[in-house]
Amino acid sequence: MGNHIRTLMVATAVCAIAGIAYADSHFITASDSIDSAGNLTAKWKEAGLGNCAPSGICEYVLSATVSSTWQCFNGGNNQPQGQPFKLPPSNGSAPGGFAPTHNGTITASLTLSPDPDDLSCGKPPFKLCLTAVSYTNVTLTDTTVKDSTPLSPQQQAAQPDQVLSCE
Repeated sequence: MGNHIRTLMVATAVCAIAGIAYADSHFITASDSIDSAGNLTAKWKEAGLGNCAPSGICEYVLSATVSSTWQCFNGGNNQPQGQPFKLPPSNGSAPGGFAPTHNGTITASLTLSPDPDDLSCGKPPFKLCLTAVSYTNVTLTDTTVKDSTPLSPQQQAAQPDQVLSCE
């Protein structure tokens, strides 16, 4: 009976220590930016993670409400007649897993790209191109330790007769 109590006490202590390791987790820095192609990238450093037990990997999700405008262009990169496709706001996310360094710190980044959904321009030489995108309600979440931080809304629009990226 004494061995069972001792085993239970050791198991309780291990669980308590694991809980304490996560109790101090925090984002040291976190920022986001949008590139010239309309992709949103979040970069961060989080500390106090311990070893992200039991797998050794901390899981993250970059999430945002994404609004985008798409337009068809022909093979000469000219915009044919017609209205652009303005997609309604939708929820986008980019997950990723990272292992902490020996001191329980993760420095990493995740990228979220706009999705044209089922839009199509038909047969070549027409191609579907992104002309504007905005990201709102941007959040980075460490789903392993249940910690999150809000990030800044971002938007990017191409100059007239130019595009951000094409499918």
